[in-house]
Amino acid sequence: MKLLTFSHNGHTGVSLGAYLDEGRVLDVARAYAGAFGAQAPDWFGSVGDLLAGGEPAMTLARSVVDRASGTTDPGVLHDVERIVFHPPVGNAPKVLCVTMNYLSHAQATLTKPSEDPYFFIKMSSLLTPHRAPVLCSRTSQKCDSEIELAVVIGRRGKYIQREEAMDYVAGYTVAN
Repeated sequence: MKLLTFSHNGHTGVSLGAYLDEGRVLDVARAYAGAFGAQAPDWFGSVGDLLAGGEPAMTLARSVVDRASGTTDPGVLHDVERIVFHPPVGNAPKVLCVTMNYLSHAQATLTKPSEDPYFFIKMSSLLTPHRAPVLCSRTSQKCDSEIELAVVIGRRGKYIQREEAMDYVAGYTVAN
């Protein structure tokens, strides 16, 4: 299931979306309302809300997507080219980044990569959604762009064994 956070036109509230195929995005909250005749749970406000709901929320979302995947209702389906994307995890409590995590970037900046991972933190308000312009501060001397794999952690954990690490990964996205 490919999930995203979007709004219909940039002026409406954000919604949880599921990318179906052929450029179609399902509004999960509206699909829930149509299928069950009730207001959707708060879990269906964004990808971040869904992850906060844990496995029960994810199971329900899968059920709604499966039920609605054949729909043609224009109130529930949107063209991926006409929606406004939002950062997938909303106001994530932490955005951790690894610095100098590959040799070619370290060499380009004349820096020696660390033997151990070195993390720095970013504020979630600095996340730029898909297709949105990247804004550089007027005071910036340099705007560095690097394509990165972003790992979205789906549940809390601490001192996790290597063999169990993937149980905590909700998904992946591309980051710059």
